[in-house]
Amino acid sequence: MSFIYSDINPEYGSTSVWKVTENASFFQETLNCEVPLEYSKSDKRSLEWLSSRYIIQKCEDVKSDEIDKDEFGKPHFKTKKKNLSISHSNGYAAVALYDFPIGIDIQTFVAKIQRIESKYTQKSEVNHYLSFVDKLKALHIIWTIKESVFKLYGRKELPFKEGILLDKAIFNPKDITTLGRLKKKDDEFSFQSKTILSEDYCLSQAKFIK
Repeated sequence: MSFIYSDINPEYGSTSVWKVTENASFFQETLNCEVPLEYSKSDKRSLEWLSSRYIIQKCEDVKSDEIDKDEFGKPHFKTKKKNLSISHSNGYAAVALYDFPIGIDIQTFVAKIQRIESKYTQKSEVNHYLSFVDKLKALHIIWTIKESVFKLYGRKELPFKEGILLDKAIFNPKDITTLGRLKKKDDEFSFQSKTILSEDYCLSQAKFIK
């Protein structure tokens, strides 16, 4: 397969989505590396790890052993100054590489997300989107935004429902801009997210703003 979505800003960085139709051997031959033990116990997890590293190497020419995780499990480059965020969902891999902190999340559309609506959404947040999309897509937009903000924050124990609040949504011709706040004890940050919708998936990425 190849990149099915690519958003490149020469000044700041890039966002890429790859539809994974290849098997693990395709990526391993190119990357010339072994899958870490924590990912190798599942074929699905192994393919996710390989495909994301493949995208990173294609975009930044960075080998897999140059990527590490911090104490909270957030991936980062050992020496390169770019900020990194990775996401996977049912055969899709997404990677964001930017000069500033970034969080990204991709989710294919699944009906079961409605079962957990009350755990991560406020009613007012759903209403932001219902004038433009149906309920199922609205729930995926909210989920991917909050997941991307969670990754952006990079620390655990951040409740989606009370800790990540969506205040305003702006529908543009090609994407959706959402403004919101992250609140956790003494931490409070404003953020902006961008969301795109395809026929199969919802993709959101978030950054902090002043």
